[in-house]
Amino acid sequence: MHTYRNARILALLVTTAFSGLILLSVVASISTWFECSMLQRAIDGAEITESEALSSDLRQGLIGLCQMGLYIATVVLFCIWLNRANKNARALGAQDMQFTPGWSVGYFFIPIVNVYRPYQAVTEVLRASDPDARPFSEKPWQRSAAAITGWWWAAWCGLAACGCSRSGTASGGR
Repeated sequence: MHTYRNARILALLVTTAFSGLILLSVVASISTWFECSMLQRAIDGAEITESEALSSDLRQGLIGLCQMGLYIATVVLFCIWLNRANKNARALGAQDMQFTPGWSVGYFFIPIVNVYRPYQAVTEVLRASDPDARPFSEKPWQRSAAAITGWWWAAWCGLAACGCSRSGTASGGR
């Protein structure tokens, strides 16, 4: 039996962490643009000072460390929140849920299964938490929650694909 525990603070922390990741990604993109500009100047024959190159490397490294730390914190917070949301749905009387609180989080860490099961688990929690949420409803406020889950999952998978391709490129494709 699960008891209801308010997840408002967890939800706020997860939202803040995701927002921070978005902001940090914008900063990283701008920093990468500066780095590419510097490298293009070097290719074009301009002299790049050692201090300019070192400060660019330091900036890129610090941004990367911040991104990694915030990403890990976001993943941990999101997993805690998802587990809590699943338990809360059950505590409030949701019946016949297919995914347990543990597996709703665990599926994120199983290769191949992590492509589709987490979306299903999050959608189930959404539907169990809001019985009026209908993906094909005529009412936009009832469609929006299901649509947001779809957009979130598409963005999550897209970012994962970008991360994989970027790490493959950085290691020379090995």
